Amino acid sequence: MSAARTALIPAVGIAWYRFQIAETTEDADRYLDIVTADGPSPRVTDTMIAVYDSTGTLMAVDDDGGAGTYSALSFGQGLPIRPNPMVDRDLDGTDGPLAAGQYYLAVGAFPSVFDASNWGAAGVPGTLGGSARVMLNTGGRAFLSVAWASASNTNNCGFGQMLISAQPFAGQFPASAGVSMEVDLSPLGNDPHQTLYDNGTSGDAVVGDGVFSFRTTVSQGSPSGYIELVCRTRDAQGRNASASALVRVDACPPGARVVETEDAGNLPGTALVPIGGGQLSGIVGTLTQSDIDMYSIQICDPGMFSATTAGNTSMDTQLFLFDIDGRGVVMNDDVAAGDAGNGGMGGEQSLITGMFVPFAGHYYLAISRFNFDPMDNDGQLIWNDSPFDVERVPDAPGNPGPVARWRSLVPTAGGDYAITLSGACFPQLSPPCSPCPGDYDQSGGIDGSDIEAFFYDWERGAGCADVSNDGGVDGQDVGVFFAHWEAGEC
Repeated sequence: MSAARTALIPAVGIAWYRFQIAETTEDADRYLDIVTADGPSPRVTDTMIAVYDSTGTLMAVDDDGGAGTYSALSFGQGLPIRPNPMVDRDLDGTDGPLAAGQYYLAVGAFPSVFDASNWGAAGVPGTLGGSARVMLNTGGRAFLSVAWASASNTNNCGFGQMLISAQPFAGQFPASAGVSMEVDLSPLGNDPHQTLYDNGTSGDAVVGDGVFSFRTTVSQGSPSGYIELVCRTRDAQGRNASASALVRVDACPPGARVVETEDAGNLPGTALVPIGGGQLSGIVGTLTQSDIDMYSIQICDPGMFSATTAGNTSMDTQLFLFDIDGRGVVMNDDVAAGDAGNGGMGGEQSLITGMFVPFAGHYYLAISRFNFDPMDNDGQLIWNDSPFDVERVPDAPGNPGPVARWRSLVPTAGGDYAITLSGACFPQLSPPCSPCPGDYDQSGGIDGSDIEAFFYDWERGAGCADVSNDGGVDGQDVGVFFAHWEAGEC
């Protein structure tokens, strides 16, 4: 069986849990694995854990046995090793046996102190509090059990997708046959007996690898926050077991989403222009075979801007951002492990942020399936094919563009997608160039951002930078711009 909890670790303190177990030893054919992982914000990203017995004697302590700076302990049965994607070490019972009885689990932030007796666990002055997930899993060779269960974080905007996966351990004496798995999705308002698959369909990655999965779309308005989903397994011998997956469902950010009701074009001149006002929280659409979709958007807050397909889309995507003249700004192919997208697990979906966005304004956001890439008028790539898992400014011979066509060496399949946005708004249907040179970024005020916006266009030779209206972009435009800017007038 398994239990998952969110530990609320106090500043300079310890979160305590009491649990009761049967004999957990090699001879008893039982194991106990304890793992920590990220919790809701504000979170503790570096944990320490310890187990004490009922007399206050320290049994084991761990710092970084989990993924990265999270923690893990493993007691009792050694083989087979329990696979777990959230753990860097082997879960093989190396922390020793535990007699049947009552125990106490101490969870703290690094660095914490764990004395050998009298439940002597304490935080260290200066350590901050926060949350972390704590998962306890117990089973054994003679028992059918669930080695691990996980679910990808998503949102409740109505297009967020969640992948639930779990791996059972077959029982012995007699050996399990006909092992199946299901997940209770009733906390999300869905089927309480949803089948998990190991046949390469419905989100399952590899046929017959022992990992059962199911991909589902979280309905708009579903509960948000950390939600516990129970995965259950059973075999033909009548044995059953369960484990919990703790998943974070983010509340949909304010603002409307756009649904591609007519095919979006693939160049700035044919990009789909969303109609509306205020914040734009998402885009939902479909790529046909060898298709690219481009959308006109307004980036209203570069510091908060992000666009991602992670958690919402199953196909291998690429995201590209272009400026108002169609010149490349930034792209990403694959979410890097550790990034916010996809729960920090990385993956073949995409994430771009405001890291390389120079200022607020009008941009074009394009989505393609890997490996369909933009080219300039001379047929040169604007971005190189790799590296895949970083955000990149244009770095190929055709940089920065403008984009004129797209290239794929082989036909790309289509598929549905959803892009979650933050820091974005519906595009402002205003003249492409400011009628007031001093207020170059058309923000309604004359300030430093106008200088940044002007020189961004001036260095690229963009038409709007011809504020002297002499038909060219040169030093005279710099003088005219600053004359208006310093006067604080048009």
